[in-house]
Amino acid sequence: MNRTALLLSAMMLGGLLAAPPALAALAAPTAAAPVTVSVAKAEASPARQSGDCPTTVGFSAVVAAKGKGVVRYRWVRGDGSKGAVKSFRVDGARRATVRDRQTFERSVTGWQAVEVLGRKGLSRKAYFSVTCAGGGELYDVGHPLPASHAGRPVIAAADVDVTPPAYTGQCPTTVRFTATLQVSRTPARVGYQWIDGAGARAVPSTSTSPPEGPGCARCRCP
Repeated sequence: MNRTALLLSAMMLGGLLAAPPALAALAAPTAAAPVTVSVAKAEASPARQSGDCPTTVGFSAVVAAKGKGVVRYRWVRGDGSKGAVKSFRVDGARRATVRDRQTFERSVTGWQAVEVLGRKGLSRKAYFSVTCAGGGELYDVGHPLPASHAGRPVIAAADVDVTPPAYTGQCPTTVRFTATLQVSRTPARVGYQWIDGAGARAVPSTSTSPPEGPGCARCRCP
Protein backbone atom coordinates (compact mmCIF):
# COMPACT_ATOMS: atom_id res chain seq x y z
CA MET A 1 0.00 0.00 0.00
CA ASN A 2 2.78 2.40 0.85
CA ARG A 3 4.53 1.75 -2.47
CA THR A 4 1.32 2.31 -4.41
CA ALA A 5 0.60 5.57 -2.59
CA LEU A 6 4.11 6.83 -3.25
CA LEU A 7 3.81 5.90 -6.93
CA LEU A 8 0.50 7.74 -7.33
CA SER A 9 1.88 10.82 -5.57
CA ALA A 10 4.88 10.89 -7.87
CA MET A 11 2.64 10.58 -10.95
CA MET A 12 0.37 13.42 -9.75
CA LEU A 13 3.38 15.65 -8.93
CA GLY A 14 4.94 14.94 -12.30
CA GLY A 15 1.67 15.86 -14.04
CA LEU A 16 1.51 19.17 -12.18
CA LEU A 17 5.11 20.02 -12.97
CA ALA A 18 4.70 19.20 -16.65
CA ALA A 19 1.63 21.32 -17.37
CA PRO A 20 0.35 21.29 -20.95
CA PRO A 21 1.77 24.12 -23.11
CA ALA A 22 -1.68 25.69 -23.51
CA LEU A 23 -2.15 26.00 -19.74
CA ALA A 24 1.39 27.36 -19.32
CA ALA A 25 0.67 30.03 -21.93
CA LEU A 26 -2.49 31.05 -20.10
CA ALA A 27 -0.61 31.37 -16.83
CA ALA A 28 2.17 33.58 -18.31
CA PRO A 29 1.53 37.35 -18.13
CA THR A 30 1.09 39.06 -21.51
CA ALA A 31 3.04 42.24 -22.29
CA ALA A 32 0.94 45.28 -23.07
CA ALA A 33 1.15 46.37 -26.69
CA PRO A 34 2.85 49.77 -27.12
CA VAL A 35 0.70 52.79 -27.92
CA THR A 36 0.88 53.74 -31.59
CA VAL A 37 0.69 57.47 -32.29
CA SER A 38 0.31 59.58 -35.41
CA VAL A 39 0.08 63.37 -35.62
CA ALA A 40 -1.76 65.27 -38.34
CA LYS A 41 -0.16 68.38 -39.80
CA ALA A 42 -0.05 71.24 -37.29
CA GLU A 43 -1.99 74.37 -38.24
CA ALA A 44 -1.55 78.04 -37.36
CA SER A 45 -4.54 80.34 -37.02
CA PRO A 46 -4.22 82.86 -38.51
CA ALA A 47 -1.23 81.70 -40.54
CA ARG A 48 -0.67 85.24 -41.88
CA GLN A 49 -1.69 88.48 -40.28
CA SER A 50 -0.72 92.14 -40.27
CA GLY A 51 -1.83 95.02 -38.10
CA ASP A 52 -1.42 96.25 -34.57
CA CYS A 53 0.77 94.35 -32.16
CA PRO A 54 0.93 92.60 -29.74
CA THR A 55 -1.10 89.90 -31.47
CA THR A 56 -1.68 86.22 -30.81
CA VAL A 57 -1.34 83.19 -33.10
CA GLY A 58 -3.02 79.91 -32.17
CA PHE A 59 -1.66 76.47 -33.06
CA SER A 60 -3.44 73.11 -33.15
CA ALA A 61 -2.87 69.52 -34.26
CA VAL A 62 -4.80 66.26 -33.99
CA VAL A 63 -2.97 63.39 -32.26
CA ALA A 64 -4.39 59.92 -33.01
CA ALA A 65 -3.40 57.18 -30.55
CA LYS A 66 -4.25 53.48 -30.27
CA GLY A 67 -3.40 51.13 -27.42
CA LYS A 68 -3.26 51.54 -23.67
CA GLY A 69 -0.97 53.96 -21.91
CA VAL A 70 0.01 57.64 -21.75
CA VAL A 71 0.98 59.86 -24.68
CA ARG A 72 3.44 62.62 -23.75
CA TYR A 73 4.03 65.50 -26.16
CA ARG A 74 5.22 69.09 -26.43
CA TRP A 75 5.30 71.94 -28.92
CA VAL A 76 8.62 72.70 -30.62
CA ARG A 77 9.25 76.13 -32.14
CA GLY A 78 11.41 77.33 -34.98
CA ASP A 79 13.50 79.56 -32.66
CA GLY A 80 14.69 76.48 -30.78
CA SER A 81 12.43 76.85 -27.75
CA LYS A 82 10.13 74.08 -26.54
CA GLY A 83 6.85 74.17 -24.68
CA ALA A 84 6.02 72.31 -21.48
CA VAL A 85 5.56 68.54 -21.68
CA LYS A 86 1.88 67.60 -21.55
CA SER A 87 0.12 64.25 -21.66
CA PHE A 88 -3.16 62.44 -22.12
CA ARG A 89 -4.22 58.86 -21.40
CA VAL A 90 -5.50 56.42 -24.02
CA ASP A 91 -7.25 53.07 -23.56
CA GLY A 92 -8.28 51.79 -26.97
CA ALA A 93 -8.44 54.42 -29.71
CA ARG A 94 -8.49 58.18 -29.16
CA ARG A 95 -8.09 61.36 -31.18
CA ALA A 96 -7.02 64.41 -29.16
CA THR A 97 -6.69 67.99 -30.40
CA VAL A 98 -3.65 69.63 -28.81
CA ARG A 99 -3.27 73.41 -28.78
CA ASP A 100 -0.78 76.17 -28.11
CA ARG A 101 -0.66 79.92 -28.62
CA GLN A 102 2.03 82.58 -28.82
CA THR A 103 1.79 86.36 -28.47
CA PHE A 104 4.11 88.50 -30.61
CA GLU A 105 5.07 92.13 -30.09
CA ARG A 106 6.93 92.64 -33.37
CA SER A 107 7.09 91.29 -36.92
CA VAL A 108 8.19 87.66 -37.08
CA THR A 109 8.03 84.55 -39.24
CA GLY A 110 8.44 81.03 -37.92
CA TRP A 111 6.89 77.63 -37.39
CA GLN A 112 5.67 75.26 -34.69
CA ALA A 113 5.33 71.48 -34.66
CA VAL A 114 4.35 68.71 -32.24
CA GLU A 115 6.92 66.30 -30.83
CA VAL A 116 5.68 63.04 -29.27
CA LEU A 117 8.17 61.96 -26.62
CA GLY A 118 9.66 58.54 -27.30
CA ARG A 119 8.99 58.87 -31.02
CA LYS A 120 11.50 60.20 -33.53
CA GLY A 121 10.77 63.29 -35.58
CA LEU A 122 8.19 66.05 -35.50
CA SER A 123 4.80 66.55 -37.04
CA ARG A 124 4.58 68.60 -40.22
CA LYS A 125 5.28 72.21 -39.37
CA ALA A 126 2.73 74.99 -39.09
CA TYR A 127 4.32 78.06 -40.69
CA PHE A 128 3.13 81.54 -39.74
CA SER A 129 3.93 85.17 -40.46
CA VAL A 130 3.16 88.27 -38.38
CA THR A 131 3.66 91.78 -39.73
CA CYS A 132 3.22 94.51 -37.13
CA ALA A 133 2.16 98.00 -38.08
CA GLY A 134 5.04 100.38 -37.37
CA GLY A 135 8.28 99.27 -35.81
CA GLY A 136 6.76 97.68 -32.72
CA GLU A 137 7.21 98.84 -29.15
CA LEU A 138 10.35 98.03 -27.19
CA TYR A 139 9.85 97.72 -23.44
CA ASP A 140 12.57 98.06 -20.82
CA VAL A 141 12.98 99.37 -17.29
CA GLY A 142 12.54 102.93 -18.47
CA HIS A 143 9.57 102.07 -20.70
CA PRO A 144 7.52 99.46 -18.80
CA LEU A 145 4.79 97.27 -20.22
CA PRO A 146 1.26 98.63 -19.89
CA ALA A 147 -1.01 96.64 -17.59
CA SER A 148 -3.54 94.28 -19.17
CA HIS A 149 -6.79 93.14 -17.63
CA ALA A 150 -8.30 89.70 -17.07
CA GLY A 151 -9.41 88.08 -20.30
CA ARG A 152 -6.48 89.51 -22.26
CA PRO A 153 -3.34 87.43 -23.00
CA VAL A 154 -0.42 87.97 -20.63
CA ILE A 155 2.40 89.80 -22.44
CA ALA A 156 6.04 89.39 -21.46
CA ALA A 157 9.10 91.47 -22.34
CA ALA A 158 12.81 91.12 -21.56
CA ASP A 159 15.58 93.70 -21.23
CA VAL A 160 19.22 92.50 -21.01
CA ASP A 161 22.15 94.36 -19.42
CA VAL A 162 25.82 93.36 -19.68
CA THR A 163 28.57 94.14 -17.17
CA PRO A 164 31.06 95.32 -18.26
CA PRO A 165 29.67 96.48 -21.65
CA ALA A 166 33.22 96.45 -23.09
CA TYR A 167 36.48 94.91 -21.91
CA THR A 168 40.12 94.96 -22.97
CA GLY A 169 42.76 93.10 -20.98
CA GLN A 170 43.90 89.69 -19.85
CA CYS A 171 41.79 86.59 -20.40
CA PRO A 172 40.06 84.52 -19.23
CA THR A 173 37.60 87.05 -17.86
CA THR A 174 33.95 87.05 -16.84
CA VAL A 175 31.12 89.03 -18.39
CA ARG A 176 27.83 89.05 -16.52
CA PHE A 177 24.45 89.23 -18.26
CA THR A 178 21.30 90.12 -16.34
CA ALA A 179 17.79 90.13 -17.80
CA THR A 180 14.80 91.99 -16.42
CA LEU A 181 11.54 90.23 -17.27
CA GLN A 182 8.26 92.11 -17.29
CA VAL A 183 4.71 90.78 -17.47
CA SER A 184 1.57 92.76 -18.15
CA ARG A 185 -0.48 90.99 -15.47
CA THR A 186 0.23 89.01 -12.31
CA PRO A 187 0.39 86.31 -11.24
CA ALA A 188 2.15 84.92 -14.30
CA ARG A 189 4.70 82.27 -15.19
CA VAL A 190 7.22 83.06 -17.94
CA GLY A 191 9.51 80.60 -19.72
CA TYR A 192 12.84 81.96 -20.95
CA GLN A 193 16.13 80.74 -22.44
CA TRP A 194 19.51 82.42 -22.84
CA ILE A 195 20.87 82.42 -26.41
CA ASP A 196 24.23 83.91 -27.42
CA GLY A 197 25.49 85.24 -30.74
CA ALA A 198 27.30 81.97 -31.49
CA GLY A 199 24.03 80.06 -31.35
CA ALA A 200 24.62 78.41 -27.97
CA ARG A 201 21.48 77.93 -25.88
CA ALA A 202 21.16 77.51 -22.14
CA VAL A 203 18.71 75.14 -20.50
CA PRO A 204 15.15 76.61 -20.66
CA SER A 205 14.01 78.02 -17.31
CA THR A 206 10.87 79.53 -15.82
CA SER A 207 10.19 82.52 -13.62
CA THR A 208 7.03 83.03 -11.56
CA SER A 209 5.86 86.52 -10.66
CA PRO A 210 4.30 87.24 -7.26
CA PRO A 211 0.46 87.40 -7.08
CA GLU A 212 0.28 91.19 -6.80
CA GLY A 213 -2.77 91.75 -9.00
CA PRO A 214 -2.93 93.72 -12.27
CA GLY A 215 0.16 95.71 -13.02
CA CYS A 216 3.74 95.34 -14.11
CA ALA A 217 5.97 92.88 -12.24
CA ARG A 218 9.72 92.56 -12.69
CA CYS A 219 12.19 89.84 -11.75
CA ARG A 220 15.93 89.58 -12.21
CA CYS A 221 17.24 86.56 -14.12
CA PRO A 222 21.02 86.10 -13.75
